[in-house]
Amino acid sequence: MDTLSKRSYPPGAGVLTIVHGQKGLATMAVALARSIRLRDPDLSLAVVTNFDPALFEGMFDYVIPWDFSRWTYFDAKLDMYAMSPFETTMFLDADILVYRSLADVFICFEGDDFGVVGHNVNTLGWFASMDLIRREFPSDTYCYFNGGIYFFRRSEVAAAIFERAMSIHERYDELKVYRHTSYKDEQRILCLAMVEAGIKAKKPGSGRGYRIDTFWPSGFRINTDVLSGVCFQEKQDQQGNMVRGERVFLHFLSSLKSSYDYLFESLRLKWAFRYGRRGRDVDFILRIYALFLWRNHIPGFVVELGRTSVKQIKSRIRQMLGRGSG
Repeated sequence: MDTLSKRSYPPGAGVLTIVHGQKGLATMAVALARSIRLRDPDLSLAVVTNFDPALFEGMFDYVIPWDFSRWTYFDAKLDMYAMSPFETTMFLDADILVYRSLADVFICFEGDDFGVVGHNVNTLGWFASMDLIRREFPSDTYCYFNGGIYFFRRSEVAAAIFERAMSIHERYDELKVYRHTSYKDEQRILCLAMVEAGIKAKKPGSGRGYRIDTFWPSGFRINTDVLSGVCFQEKQDQQGNMVRGERVFLHFLSSLKSSYDYLFESLRLKWAFRYGRRGRDVDFILRIYALFLWRNHIPGFVVELGRTSVKQIKSRIRQMLGRGSG
């Protein structure tokens, strides 16, 4: 497998992710780690979890045990500051794959103590009463963002944001903040804490010619090749011109975890890290296996993918093609 020369990161920098609630997320976190290590082999990685460390296949430098009992689910991210072993942290959701080096993404947050990527808007559908929010947290704009990525430094500013977020969490229903299904949503809480800190969201196009957001690009055709570092979105505009945007991340949201694209990319990463081999013949085999899993809606496929060895994949495909299991 090809690796790149050592890159430059901020002092004490690393990537943090969280895995709890759904055991299948451990396998997704491993795929995330593999996608990072392809281009950033020297970047430190940490996972915070309440699952067996063996599930993470040695892909993380730190496997940090944590008690999540106080949280509903998404709001566990409010503990990120306490969880992180790094001086400079980039948090990424476990269901993300990374297609470019993260060195340049760290540069986008240079000089910041805390950061998100999104839009600064006048009103948000996250709250039942914007009048109440404007009274409690007066601001011309509010950050609309996806919590798949956060950036923060070990600093008084970041510590204060997370401390304030904890107190807002206690008033979640009083402030008439909509829940994400039945869960308290950390994005909506941190949005308000950021208002008080005077922090605005970075625009999705803040990267050097590529998007650094984790919004799912609805309405776009997506082209990906995780081993080659290709990820772009494209669609025709009203004039018939093709509009294309290069991406650093692709965030396979909960409804997309069983998507064919994610299955195929995850299998390719697993194969490459086991064998270091890639090519049309390997891709053809893995496409068949990914299609088999996808079309048959394999229950709990994410966990199965984590347990399945390359030898078992070959055997399964031989069976599918009617060649026995030898």
